[in-house]
Amino acid sequence: MSGARDDLDLLTVCVEIALATAFAKEQNILDELETSAATSLINGLRIIRLQRTILAIGIYSLFESLLQDEMGWPQPFDRLEDSLRSTGHGALADRF
Repeated sequence: MSGARDDLDLLTVCVEIALATAFAKEQNILDELETSAATSLINGLRIIRLQRTILAIGIYSLFESLLQDEMGWPQPFDRLEDSLRSTGHGALADRF
């Protein structure tokens, strides 16, 4: 069994689990939509879309908070790109 994980690692695992669960539910609904156009199925897809939106907003906020706490940056996204580039993560900086 591995040791304790840091907050960023736990956040990553949590996101992976949440997205995998949402994807599986979405796929099940899409399969059911092959034979039925029930309103409940359409609403199910809408719920999954809302869950992903909520997850994205939450991840953004948590990541910002972690950067503030760990790096001591009051405006972390203003400094993140330069920090990534200076540590050899230019491709990741481009994505931000």
